[in-house]
Amino acid sequence: MTVMVAAVLSVALCLAGVLGVMASWAGTAAHAQAVADLGSIAAATARLADREQPCDVAEELAAKESATLLRCDPGKRGEVEVTVVVTGLGGKHIGATSRAGPSE
Repeated sequence: MTVMVAAVLSVALCLAGVLGVMASWAGTAAHAQAVADLGSIAAATARLADREQPCDVAEELAAKESATLLRCDPGKRGEVEVTVVVTGLGGKHIGATSRAGPSE
């Protein structure tokens, strides 16, 4: 009986560990998407206001949020598309892309 209880507890602990890692990755993905969203909004706002280089604004914001700007693409109509990557638990890189700017 004791061996059976130990086996069940071991399996339960392993499952809890796996679920914990998966939850961490989900949180990292949400963080990456939030940084991409904020970066694209900030870059589009800077571009439309002609204040700064939009990609510099996105890169600065990404760095403050512990993310890396992979790509920043200012479009022809004022929109800016931003792709960032965040490093999660276990060194897993999780990326996200967002686009912001005027609709027409």
